[in-house]
Amino acid sequence: MTYTDDLADEIIEKFHLDQKTKRVWKTRGAIPDKYANREYSPPVNKVVSTEVMRMREILALPEIASTKFAFDKRGRDILTGEARITEDEVIQFKSEVSQLRNKLRAGIDRNSFLPLLQDTRVHPTKVIALRLYDRISRKMELGRQEKEEARFAFLRLYNLLRL
Repeated sequence: MTYTDDLADEIIEKFHLDQKTKRVWKTRGAIPDKYANREYSPPVNKVVSTEVMRMREILALPEIASTKFAFDKRGRDILTGEARITEDEVIQFKSEVSQLRNKLRAGIDRNSFLPLLQDTRVHPTKVIALRLYDRISRKMELGRQEKEEARFAFLRLYNLLRL
């Protein structure tokens, strides 16, 4: 198709394309023919929804190591919006967050914090104070107030990870 500003604007709005696409088409002097086909629809495995927004919010938490989730080191790109996310990746991420939440819940219920600190998806010193992290990692006996402080910190993270 031959490029025109009106046609480009119409297609970009209809298919929810990036505005940068218009510049590319203008430079080339043509719009891809696939957009002229009435039966064409963008791939359905690309997800842009509230789920993805929530996923990015979770990955942006300072307590979470975004590169440690099963995205093949694309966590930072997904967080910034540079990488496209498929439905399968959203499902996988939800599964991982659910597993992490279950692990947090079990640790909180049993006052067993060491396994929570050893999970690579969590930055432990961003969850609890360094002195408390040191005492837990050395397997030292915690006082009642320290246990409550750790429980509160992990419970806060547990609540932040709601999907």
